[in-house]
Amino acid sequence: MKEYNWKRPWDAKGVPAKIAVNVFEKIEKKYGELTASSLLEYSKDPKSPLHSLFQWDNEKASHQWRIYQARLLINNVQITVLSDDKPKVISAYEIIRTGEISSYKNITTFTKSDIEYVKEQTLKTLQQLSIKLQAYKQFDKIVCDLNAVKTELMKA
Repeated sequence: MKEYNWKRPWDAKGVPAKIAVNVFEKIEKKYGELTASSLLEYSKDPKSPLHSLFQWDNEKASHQWRIYQARLLINNVQITVLSDDKPKVISAYEIIRTGEISSYKNITTFTKSDIEYVKEQTLKTLQQLSIKLQAYKQFDKIVCDLNAVKTELMKA
């Protein structure tokens, strides 16, 4: 059984993470992908289990704020996985870009191309960090370590 929980439980207002994941799966089936916009659209229904997690008062929040809330909600879900026979808590959803479309996917449903996308994005992030830290002499060791990590990741 997959164990889901919240990174920031106070944002979930008592809604169990598993309920959110069930809603995310329904949205993916209904709309073909999970995005902040599709989550917001689905949650507009007052009967939706996630409806109460959004600010619906237009005087207090605009559509863009609710899109931001949807992103926070998706990014708030974690999953416990076994790594080297030890439980490890990681983010359950990642952004995957396919052509022009960016959407969130549950890591348990990743394809090889999704994993490759995450790998490429991680390499870009490591490169950006390395360039940023090269300007500071005291980070030379860290830059060296980042370059070693990049090399290992490219081999994987």
